Amino acid sequence: MKILIRIIQFMLNEIVEIFSSVWIFLMGIGFYVILPILTFFAFLALIIGKNWNGFIGILLFTFIACAVFGIIKFIQVFLNFILGFFLNESEENKRIYKEYKQWYESVRNQEYERRKRTQEEYQRQQHNKQNNSNSRFNYKSTNDNGIIQKFEKYLDFLGIDKNGEITDRIIHKAFLKKMKVVHPDKNIGKDTTAQAQEIKAMEDFLKEQLEYYLMQKEKK
Repeated sequence: MKILIRIIQFMLNEIVEIFSSVWIFLMGIGFYVILPILTFFAFLALIIGKNWNGFIGILLFTFIACAVFGIIKFIQVFLNFILGFFLNESEENKRIYKEYKQWYESVRNQEYERRKRTQEEYQRQQHNKQNNSNSRFNYKSTNDNGIIQKFEKYLDFLGIDKNGEITDRIIHKAFLKKMKVVHPDKNIGKDTTAQAQEIKAMEDFLKEQLEYYLMQKEKK
């Protein structure tokens, strides 16, 4: 039943949208072609015969055009509201948000140990960095256990330009974009938990190694 209602909703929206587009086209012709001509003759009538009927007609023409456009948009909003009420979309949205929150919390909890190990690794690398702060930055010679290469690999996966600005905010924004791709609602019948965990681990690694990466990059 819900599928049938959604099909009807889609068809009605498309019909209203077509009417709206046609009316906008007609309004464009009216305002850019007809209205200037009417204004010219109304101005002549005012100068020659001191007749204000032309300007009154222009105002009426403009009012009717805008009113019809407003009515079309109101019908579209009203239809969506009524059909949304029958489909109980507000409750469905709450349910989806609740499921997403539970899913996100589950992924975060499962990655707790991984983040802990990554933090310990970061602290060891910071110690090594301080001991070698005067060394020249070089991918081959730097004893960073592949952190730089791994960092840039994750940047490429999340779609972040390694030559551009890199901040926690940019990393988190790219993370959310990737998480939407593997969200259960977009992968019905598929278990994307492992992918989500991997993406979350990437975000944690990038945030934890960001300072180290930027400092090493400055040495280059």
